[in-house]
This record gives sequence, C-alpha cells and structure tokens, in this order.
Amino acid sequence: MHATHWYIDIDGTLTTAQMREDRAFSTGVAVGSYGTPDRHYPHGKEAFYTVFGDPDLFHTDQTMEGAEELIHRLKRLPGSVQLTILTARPDRHAEATHLDLVQRGLWLPSMRLICKPSDWLQSSASFKATVIAQETASQALVTCYLVDNSQANREAASESANCTSFSSCVDALEWLDYERTNKEGEHHE
Repeated sequence: MHATHWYIDIDGTLTTAQMREDRAFSTGVAVGSYGTPDRHYPHGKEAFYTVFGDPDLFHTDQTMEGAEELIHRLKRLPGSVQLTILTARPDRHAEATHLDLVQRGLWLPSMRLICKPSDWLQSSASFKATVIAQETASQALVTCYLVDNSQANREAASESANCTSFSSCVDALEWLDYERTNKEGEHHE
C-alpha cells in the first residue's frame, strides 16, 4: 500500500517567529541570521531556547501566508496521507505548541506533533532527517514531503529519505496546484 507523508516545520514556516527572534537578538542570546554560518549562541543553545522558545510568547508569532490553506488542502488529498508537524521546539513545550496550533486553525485531529527531544545534542537538521528516515524506511511505497524554511533541514531530509522539500507553504501550494493541473490534463486527453 502506498503512503504519503507530509512533514511541516513551525517556526519560519507555519509562523513567523520574528518577535521571538528579535527578542533573542536584543538579549544577546543569538548572533547572526538563522541558517547561516555566522549564527552562534554566545550564552549557549539552552539560553537561546529559554528566550526564543518561551511558550508564553508563541502567540506573538504571525501565521505565515498559505499556512492554513496548506494544512486544509493536504487533509483533502486522496489516499493515505499522514500529516506531521516536525519541529525543533523542545519536547517540554509540546503541549503549548499543540495549543498554539489549535488556536491558529493549523491543527487537524489526525495530525501528529513531533518535537525535538530535550536531550538531542545534534543539530535540528540531523533530528528531522533521522525522524523522517526512520519513519519512511519501514515502508516500501512511501512518498515523502517536507515543508521547512531551513535549507539545512531540507537538504538533510532529501539526503536521508529522498524527501521532496519546499521552503514555504506558498511553494508547497504552488506545487500542489501544478500537480493537480497536470493530473486534470491527463484525464482530459
């Protein structure tokens, strides 16, 4: 049986996280742009997560363009489609993350939420690639998609699980439109 897995990131993909990112800069716990080689954490990654990952501030994020539409379009896809929110937010904030997604209309009952374990010492890219590879390796016929604003995360997922990736919800929606148009054209020929 063929299965389709969609993995979707939160910060920078479903939501902006800009106010929390600005707060991390202003408090000095992050220096350099996210996803670039100059990014570092002068007071350690835990200090960054304490500021950036404060669940009391999740509500300050703006929902990204296309986020709600993507979630609801994926729900309507035919066949066996598994939707998973795959985030580097620490697992200790899973409940607050889930609640924030529900309040934004970005949660469906059949979805799963996988947060990065607090004891995971490697990069977010290795975490996401490992999860995707483990989940898709046991199935012979699986198609895998990742929507994530981080190029490092997309590259790692593509290498470990041959996952098609998109840098934004809008990019994924455009691809879905393209795929639908091609399939409709095939039926009319």
